[in-house]
Amino acid sequence: MTTRLMRVILGLSLLLVSSQTLGQAILPGFDSQTLPRNDDDSTDLVSLGFTVNFFGINRSTVYVNNNGNLTFDQPLFEFTPFDLTATSRQIIAPFFADVDTSEAGQPVTYGTGTFAGRPAFGVNYIDVDYFVSSPEHNNRNSFQVILVDRSDVQVGAFDIVFNYDQIQWETGEASGSDANGRGGASARVGYSNGSGDAGTFFELVGSAVNGAFLDGGPNALVGNRLNSGVNGRYIFQARDGTVIAPNLFNEADGQWVNADPDFQGAGEGLTFDFFPSLELLFVAWFTYPLEAITPAQPGGVVDVGEPGQRWLTAQLDVVDNIAVGPVFSTAGGAFDAPRTDVQRSVQVGEMTIELNSCDSGNVTYNLFNGEITRTFEIIPFEKRVNPNVVCN
Repeated sequence: MTTRLMRVILGLSLLLVSSQTLGQAILPGFDSQTLPRNDDDSTDLVSLGFTVNFFGINRSTVYVNNNGNLTFDQPLFEFTPFDLTATSRQIIAPFFADVDTSEAGQPVTYGTGTFAGRPAFGVNYIDVDYFVSSPEHNNRNSFQVILVDRSDVQVGAFDIVFNYDQIQWETGEASGSDANGRGGASARVGYSNGSGDAGTFFELVGSAVNGAFLDGGPNALVGNRLNSGVNGRYIFQARDGTVIAPNLFNEADGQWVNADPDFQGAGEGLTFDFFPSLELLFVAWFTYPLEAITPAQPGGVVDVGEPGQRWLTAQLDVVDNIAVGPVFSTAGGAFDAPRTDVQRSVQVGEMTIELNSCDSGNVTYNLFNGEITRTFEIIPFEKRVNPNVVCN
């Protein structure tokens, strides 16, 4: 990337605002049956209307659980969300948390319908309250899970669709929340077949992180999406008895920039190059805040932030949608100049990149010596140029 291109990116980053609207993802219907008002209850086995292959086991029935999840093996009365990557339960969880419909909000409804013209079974958690349910609560959640028959693709194939329109609480008070349903052991989103085997479970980034999934949070469910053009909609495909876990870095190659239109520093511009077979993300970090200047390393390494050195690199190990690893500075040479014999790379910090969707993420870095730590949001360069760009 040339200095001129970076100036263009930085200029645009100050002029254009990214578009993130609240989700309007929930679909009508799927409400022919009602789970009576309750706290921690479940239905008996309910027919899906079709058969799904969930990790090698054919299922045509499911338990609808009040606490934001479906299970295949037996009802689930647990109200505090457990780790979906280490459970023995066969579960699909759009929002595993302590839903309490006993006194306020709306009861859970479910039934058959269609999605994109295909037979489907859905469960609605619309305007649901948290424990301890109270008419005085004015913060509610609205989300939906739909299982879609994809036998048109192959026998047993299906899609899992999570839809979110409003997430204003994350925990029940019995799970450690405050009076507003925030804090404590917060919600988890994902699925598991209960075996613990690699590739049989998944948790969405932000699970069990206080504030992450809430409207306006860093991983707001209503403001992101997966395999969908609709904010608040997350689609997972189950094929050949396996749910295809998303790795957002597969589609992340290219230029990303700071999402903050008002950022007045030198600006952040990063270029991603992901190597799936190595699970390695190479990052070229071409600019960073001018205040991020550290003392010279032993041996005469040029200070980070010295005018002749305006770039850093990082080599990050990728696990799911999080990349972590060292940040390097190439010392002894000038930016955009031929390599010299005395030029060498030294580690000057650490970086974590967490993608929330195909067009949003967070970067956290720590530069040594000065102990400079910062977190900022990123979006693809194309999103800065045209906020209406839709990705999958």
